[in-house]
Amino acid sequence: MKYFLILCIAVAVSILVIPIMMRLAPVLGMIDHPDERRVHAKPIPRVGGWGIVLGMLVPMLIWLPMKPMVLCYLFGVLTLLLFGSLDDRHHLSPGIKFAGQLLAVLPAALWGGMQITNLPLLGDYLQLPSIIAIPFAVFAVVGMTNALNTSDGLDGLAGGEALLSLGAIGLLAYLDDEGVISIMAVAMVGGILGFLRYNTNPAVVFMGDNGSQVIGFTLGFLVVMLTQNPDTAIYPGAALLLLGLPIADLLVVMVKRRRRGASMFEPSKEHFHHLILELGFSQRGSVGIMYLLQTLFVFVGGMLAYTNDVVILVAYAVLCIGLVKVLERIHESGWRKVGSLRDTFPGQFGEGRRATDLASSTPGVLVWLPRRLIEFGVPVYLVVASLAFEVVPRDMGILLALVCSIMLLELIYGSTTHSLLHRTMLYMVAASVVFLQVTYPPVMGVWARAADVGFFILLAVGLVTAMIYSPRRRRVEFFTTTMDYLLVFAGISLLILSQTPLGSYANIALLFYLGILFYGCEFINVEKRERWNELAIGSLVSAAILAVKGLFITG
Repeated sequence: MKYFLILCIAVAVSILVIPIMMRLAPVLGMIDHPDERRVHAKPIPRVGGWGIVLGMLVPMLIWLPMKPMVLCYLFGVLTLLLFGSLDDRHHLSPGIKFAGQLLAVLPAALWGGMQITNLPLLGDYLQLPSIIAIPFAVFAVVGMTNALNTSDGLDGLAGGEALLSLGAIGLLAYLDDEGVISIMAVAMVGGILGFLRYNTNPAVVFMGDNGSQVIGFTLGFLVVMLTQNPDTAIYPGAALLLLGLPIADLLVVMVKRRRRGASMFEPSKEHFHHLILELGFSQRGSVGIMYLLQTLFVFVGGMLAYTNDVVILVAYAVLCIGLVKVLERIHESGWRKVGSLRDTFPGQFGEGRRATDLASSTPGVLVWLPRRLIEFGVPVYLVVASLAFEVVPRDMGILLALVCSIMLLELIYGSTTHSLLHRTMLYMVAASVVFLQVTYPPVMGVWARAADVGFFILLAVGLVTAMIYSPRRRRVEFFTTTMDYLLVFAGISLLILSQTPLGSYANIALLFYLGILFYGCEFINVEKRERWNELAIGSLVSAAILAVKGLFITG
């Protein structure tokens, strides 16, 4: 329950802060302008890091004890947020940026317990003294800070890669009873998820150095604290796989620059994502491939974390060398991706990947029936499920009372039809219902369980059909994005790494129900123009029921 609330609060704060910072970006001078190395064609605000950091900080300040480890970490985060913002505005020299990174990392190493005393392969034979362990930790974390910063080259890339790593780190920390690390990881995941709402291609905001340096520092800090903790059974070599592509990418680029005698700080197009783009893949396709590769690194790291360093390092070397060689061979062969489904079947795919309006050539029932099923099925399910729950924790009751109040005020006084705040509240209600369905399920017989699953299968079929045949969405896009793929990769990987059976009803239901309800809510928001629609009313009633139960009946 605690982790669910941390995630929800971090996502909500991030989603709400970023639009405010986007309006302030021109005044602050934090705008990314196009150049020959950029893939975007218009100026874009570089303020996403503020949403990520504030989204992460709020739940951390609520749930974390203010001990030296946490205080040193927070100092590092705020320092990098400041220096990163200055860099986004004034383009600081590498020397000043490095000084800021040292200032951020040193307190964590000197007073926060962040030391690397165990090296891969030597942990059982040699414990590094503090005079060596501290500089080594500083070097490693500063390196990770820059590694993620240099990988931030495509919409959603750095954030998605970091999210996959943080998910695995948080899960391993949770399994090893490292509560502080798992809370930090979940809070950062929430902040990044809120940011990806705006950064998924086509991006309307970039995280900037103010975001990438904080995320890189967080990854380095958490993986060092996790793998160097003598109370865990995780081998130190697992850090390389858990961090994944950013480290491998930085090492490969540094070797290439060294070979040709170029500066280590020189911008180039030698990163993995640039090489994939050169093969003819779109930006969205390239990010999807990078997500898949990062998932592979992180998944292998999670599976091998408790084996031994020899196996881990061999696996890391095989993955890195294999990736480099495959890309080199493909480039040498001259192969390029050409064409797409849109070229193969002209006229069958709308511009911007919008579903084709086939209403004129298909039976009318395929147009209106799926839409009606979704428009009424989702809100009815939210209300009925809320009535059926026998247990609602008190802290969830408090959260949903706040959500209910915000929704009501927004519906009465809001100025836009479907504001981001309103949609965020809808998703929080849907997520709360699914969470309760999985963790505190009502007593259900075999037939009721079958009806429950059958309803969601029917809803899924209705969604697919409605996305194809709906005529009312016109120019409003409703399609899968790289963020959808990211969540699928992360969900499946975390299920396996959690060491619970894949066939567990609770695990499958969590992913399946969340996906269907979220897509259903988004579809209704696209289709409906009025403020007081079925989904808004159903979500409001559902939140009110759960709030009353949590506060006064079962909480």
